[in-house]
Amino acid sequence: MLNDNEFIIQSLNSTLFFLRTTRFYCLNIELSFFKNNMEYSNRAKELGRRCEELGRKIIDYTYGYIPEAAKKYQIYVTDYSLRSELLTEKLFDVDIDTGITEEQLNFKVGVSGVAPESLINNIIDANNEALEITVDFLSFAEEIRNLLIMNELFSYSYPELYNFMMRDVKQFQDDLTRIMERLKPDPVFSANSEFTYNTTMLEIVLFLRGFIDISEVKYLNDLNYFILSYPSLIRDYQTLPLTPENQKELTERSIAITERLRNLIAEMLERLLNAELYFIVEATMIDNFYTNVNYFYYLLKENESISF
Repeated sequence: MLNDNEFIIQSLNSTLFFLRTTRFYCLNIELSFFKNNMEYSNRAKELGRRCEELGRKIIDYTYGYIPEAAKKYQIYVTDYSLRSELLTEKLFDVDIDTGITEEQLNFKVGVSGVAPESLINNIIDANNEALEITVDFLSFAEEIRNLLIMNELFSYSYPELYNFMMRDVKQFQDDLTRIMERLKPDPVFSANSEFTYNTTMLEIVLFLRGFIDISEVKYLNDLNYFILSYPSLIRDYQTLPLTPENQKELTERSIAITERLRNLIAEMLERLLNAELYFIVEATMIDNFYTNVNYFYYLLKENESISF
């Protein structure tokens, strides 16, 4: 069972990551519709606002509960988040609450002692509110995805991007449910989580390949490396017996390929923000992908340190 500090830290890490990524999934949805379908843009904007409000509330609970590794691996915000938001505001005439990002960039690392009961209750309330947002987002994204498939709605997006966002939010939902039940991740949960996140990493690579300017042959080749490499790793998670030795090897392989992907996306973001690279989506979406990769890398490093 998770003790109070573990419950608080895992809750904060999970919800802050989820609320940021979902906030910018909502922005991507908001920006993808024509004016004749503003109903969907407005609903996405409202969901994003709820993410912002809860995220700002949760920031007040973080003092003394920010692990050094979480900040080091940039699971809350990245070195590129603020600049990505400012560029997106400039290009799309939207208003992003960059104050949340600025506060998260200034998080102080440290883990407190005994947690007060009031803080635990506040965390429980925030977790429940986050779960409510997941339910509403999943329903909303599924509705749009189905309409796109039936040619009843047009969006500057892919049905598969909605599937990706839904799987990502569902993964958070499952993890936060585990945390709410105060369950530590067991070997089966960790292996399934790594399998799911590696699948997510492959999807991110495929989306990056579709969003980048097709003249960028070097990056297309770099992304092709991951497209060719991930399937064998994912297959081994599905087929190898779940033994401590196999799990250790799979985690190490996942760390190696995820670190390589982190470095590539960081390079892409730097060039994007320096007007040296072009994507057909907003900069915050690319930064969102980077945050997703960082979060998985953080979880892998945590798993590496656990002896199951």
